[in-house]
Amino acid sequence: MKVSGIDIDATIAHVRQQLETDNTVIPVLKLAIEALLMVILILANRLGMNSKNSSKPPST
Repeated sequence: MKVSGIDIDATIAHVRQQLETDNTVIPVLKLAIEALLMVILILANRLGMNSKNSSKPPST
């Protein structure tokens, strides 16, 4: 998915790859970053929804 010309999926995949290979980041920070990445994905996916591709009517 692209938002404002940024490929969200590719960017998140790159961040996850960097987190896996970087041994200097503490585990709790890695978990926090993963949680933030999930929120970003959820919000980015909601940007692309409308009444035609969602089960919710426009009034909700």
